[in-house]
Amino acid sequence: MQQLVFEDLLLNPSVLPEDEHRLSRQAEAILRLFIEARQRDELVANTAVMRLAGQYQARIYECRRFLVSHGFCIDLVKHDKGGLNWYGMVPLGESTFYSKHKYAM
Repeated sequence: MQQLVFEDLLLNPSVLPEDEHRLSRQAEAILRLFIEARQRDELVANTAVMRLAGQYQARIYECRRFLVSHGFCIDLVKHDKGGLNWYGMVPLGESTFYSKHKYAM
């Protein structure tokens, strides 16, 4: 499994050009959550993401755009009937979100 380090992730089209090497603080915390979960081979519940950001879908979108040039995506892996969503960081080639993305392998 490829190890991701924040300093290695250089693309972020959702922030100002002069700050495109950085994620927002909330998105960085969320990305750290996903990287740690991937290292443990676990999924992340939307409730865990909501504790870090009220507009968590926007931050997940920011993280997706940030990760795409590195061959990864954050996918909705499963959805419980009670409304709990489980996300995981997956390689683009396995992504359902970016299955037709130009960077997909």
